[in-house]
Amino acid sequence: MTFLLFDEDASGRTMLARALGGHFQGLVVPAPTLEECALLVESLSELDAFVAAPSPGYEEGAFALRDQLRERFPSLRTVFLASSDFSPFRLRMSASDGLFYQPADLQAIVNWLEQPLISQAMPLPLPPVVGEAEPVTVSVEPDEEGLPPMPVGTLLGDHELLQFVSRGGTSDRFVALQRSIDRRVGLRMLRPDFQDLLETRESFLAQARAQAVIKHPRVASVFEAHDTDQALFYTQELIEGAGFDELAATGRKLSEEAALQAIESAAETLQSLHQQGVTMLPVWPEHLFLMADGTVKLANTAQAEGPEFQLSEEEQIQNLAKCIHPLLSNEALINETLPGLLYDMAGTGAGTPVTTWDGLFKETRYIRDQWKELTAGVTPKKLAIYVGGIALAALLLVGIGVVIYSGVLAATRSKSRITPAMVIRIPAGKFIYQNGETAELPEFYIDQHEVTIGQYAEFLAAMAKDPNAKSHDHPEQPAYKKDHRPASWDAYLRAASMGRTWPIQDGEKEHNIKLDLNMPVVRVDWWDAFAYAHWRGGRLPTEQEWEKAARGRQGNLYPWGNEADWTQVNAGGDHPESGSAAAGVNDIKPDGTMYWCEVDTFPGDSSPYNVKGMAGNVSEWTSSWESHPNKPGVQVPVRRGGSFLTRSVEELKLTSRRISAESGETSLLAGFRVVWDKPPVPPTR
Repeated sequence: MTFLLFDEDASGRTMLARALGGHFQGLVVPAPTLEECALLVESLSELDAFVAAPSPGYEEGAFALRDQLRERFPSLRTVFLASSDFSPFRLRMSASDGLFYQPADLQAIVNWLEQPLISQAMPLPLPPVVGEAEPVTVSVEPDEEGLPPMPVGTLLGDHELLQFVSRGGTSDRFVALQRSIDRRVGLRMLRPDFQDLLETRESFLAQARAQAVIKHPRVASVFEAHDTDQALFYTQELIEGAGFDELAATGRKLSEEAALQAIESAAETLQSLHQQGVTMLPVWPEHLFLMADGTVKLANTAQAEGPEFQLSEEEQIQNLAKCIHPLLSNEALINETLPGLLYDMAGTGAGTPVTTWDGLFKETRYIRDQWKELTAGVTPKKLAIYVGGIALAALLLVGIGVVIYSGVLAATRSKSRITPAMVIRIPAGKFIYQNGETAELPEFYIDQHEVTIGQYAEFLAAMAKDPNAKSHDHPEQPAYKKDHRPASWDAYLRAASMGRTWPIQDGEKEHNIKLDLNMPVVRVDWWDAFAYAHWRGGRLPTEQEWEKAARGRQGNLYPWGNEADWTQVNAGGDHPESGSAAAGVNDIKPDGTMYWCEVDTFPGDSSPYNVKGMAGNVSEWTSSWESHPNKPGVQVPVRRGGSFLTRSVEELKLTSRRISAESGETSLLAGFRVVWDKPPVPPTR
């Protein structure tokens, strides 16, 4: 059998692919978007089933794709995995369509797909329609899938069923009352039609035992299990907090502080469960509850399966980010500290993804430290010194927070020395290119220095106010790129503006680098560099333009001549891996800078045309693309120039070329500069 699988969530795709591929002999083709599904299916000669897990708002697209697929594959079966009320779409479903509510029972999906098509019907009843006057009872007609849930009002020993919640796979969920102690509980019951199946009963009890083992103050407890003539069920703590799905439905938002606290508390719980080897379902909004003290409590979704089904830290971190991002307040979105962190957690940002709980905790601690530094120790007297007037200090007494921030920032910020006027004219004519080739170029103009943090900040500020900001994007920019902000940009810029340190994880060690607005902007991908250059009225240099500006007309191997001189350049001599034992290293020496530095720090790294920093500091994006050596047919952009990690003479040479992994690659090693065909404004110098 051949399956096409659509799920935006990576962990969901993985679990579904494992379940289908492990049971059926055939091909499972997963995709994160409907658009990619449509492209992938073009290469398939047959398709037996389309499994779609559309997020709320994407149901129409999933149905439209199903209809297109059925035109080509008339006997296609479709499984919809719903994470919200699917009742508006019921009339569009047929006997060839199965509906399962998340979190879905994967074995139930496999069982449904194995059934002959003629016997298939809606496998699960729909939940109560939101907004009904009295949603206490739900009438479910028997169908070929099985018996309806037990009626509300049924008394099971000491427990009275108060409300049907949902049906998932082999179980029904209720809110019940434990009458002897007047306690409302969550009650999960084996479905009536599975009561006599020994294997299913054992699996149900195994899951109850797995959840009962969990003892954590922020995970719902399992109380007890009961096996009566009427039913097999177990009870759980009924969490009194507000579910994240409820918060989203009612439009309630989280402030920056509340969102950060939610991330920290949920992450602490999930890390603890991960370290214990507990197999949990992928985290979804309905599993997270915001409590009165601002912490997050988790529904108990522990599973009895073995560790081979355990989600990785990276997958659960991605899920957590997707749950919290829709709840951010406008203030939090504007300040962008939290969005940047969430993009890194989800792996969709321009920076290095956050893939471990330890890495996530370090990010949250750094954000808290930055917030504290902005306001720590600010008194009216100190503020008067900062801003030069007692009258402004008095404003602090009436709570003018903007004045606080401006005063502190003015007293401590670094200042931009590198301006747009610093542009160099490269005359027309012939020059030596690569290994002795002669090439010729017309006149062009190039940034004297790599684009700095301060310059890039001006670009992002302009984009935030420009209604036509997208006009600067490359026509082929991927749909996943929503903006041009590097990872954790807000906190990163704040540190650079104030001359504060920034933590860098280097292997097992963490180093702190003091940032400055005059350092090259890093963690920008090719699309970011293109957009910035377009905004400035220019473009990225070709490889030939870059090399002529770096080597001069005579083709120097290094900006200063033809002999390597490690003292002239910010290269890798300060790293522990450097030294005589390092492969390919020739007399490398420390230069006093371990990471990237201000763009005008090394005057010796200056080309014959006085273009700075082309041998070291950070490598640079060009407009030249070529085939990836390990991916035939895949075109990727080329970077030129060495970096603060360059350790060999061959890498230091201006003829060395660096093929990127992809256009969306970001790195601490990569920046860029801009070129123009005509004199730019402001005038060159």
